[in-house]
Amino acid sequence: MKTTVIQAVKAYLAADEMSRQDLPYDLALALVKVKQATRAEMEAYAAAEKKLVERYAALDEAGNVTIRNGRFTFRDPAAAAEYEAERQKLGQTQTEVSLPRLTAAAPERITPAALEALADFIKFREGK
Repeated sequence: MKTTVIQAVKAYLAADEMSRQDLPYDLALALVKVKQATRAEMEAYAAAEKKLVERYAALDEAGNVTIRNGRFTFRDPAAAAEYEAERQKLGQTQTEVSLPRLTAAAPERITPAALEALADFIKFREGK
């Protein structure tokens, strides 16, 4: 299936979060398959994003990225827009995920973000 890197990453993260729950077998299997199919995109995105951060972030005396309020600080604050544009472009890169759309029982509870992230990968059945 064709998708963007960021959609694959969001699906991976949603499947990973949901996989911590006790779920019906078909849903658990679908989540495992989504994670397996999107793992490479997740890892590639994380590595590329790390390189972007290293290029734009301020570093402390030990060479570590400086973090304030849970976010890195920019070496040059004027470069924030350039960083965001590059990060956006990275996320919008088209990719192919080798996974047909799956069908599984709808979970009793799911966050709207997880539902949105998984909708392209799993068609949830209503009822039992």
